Amino acid sequence: PAPFDIASILLVSGKGGILGFNTSMVVTLYRKSPESVTALEDDILAFWRKVLDESGLSILLVPHVDPLDGGALHSDTVYMNRLLTKLGDTSGRIRLAPRTLNAAQLKHLISHCRYFIGARTHSTVAALSTGVPTLSIAYSVKAKGINRDLFGDLRYMVETPAVSQATLSEGLARLVDDEQAIRAVLASKIPEWRDKARRTGALV
Repeated sequence: PAPFDIASILLVSGKGGILGFNTSMVVTLYRKSPESVTALEDDILAFWRKVLDESGLSILLVPHVDPLDGGALHSDTVYMNRLLTKLGDTSGRIRLAPRTLNAAQLKHLISHCRYFIGARTHSTVAALSTGVPTLSIAYSVKAKGINRDLFGDLRYMVETPAVSQATLSEGLARLVDDEQAIRAVLASKIPEWRDKARRTGALV
């Protein structure tokens, strides 16, 4: 993580803290029709509203992939901003992080979230490696492998085709219920895996 002044980005979190959330156009590729893509996006919006209405959490939308030329293709910022404009009044409790942050700055920002839900694999790596209870939206085997390595199962993961308001809500509820246990596992295992990563060069 690269520390920087995040005061202008973080919301007034209140008693619940901040839920970091990342999604992207990649998730829509797993839907077979325009209608199913619309249903997916409506479910994401319904989940955000449910969090804001029923919890003390604020939501920080965290783009983790953006083209260097500022274009829209594959841009998390453009995609999440389009969803955000549909949400209506949120009393200032949801915000989109700027697209100008580099990976190390994003990791620092994510580390200040209480919980994190992410589709981009490296956004979830940033969260898990800084001890943040995380729900992975899995569109590749990478998320499955990471979760099995850390937790021994896939209880903190939702398959991309299964993403809905209900599955996101259930996943967040598991993070809330297991928060202290998850933090304990990460505090124990992340140093071990960090050490293994440093030793790969010697092994090669």
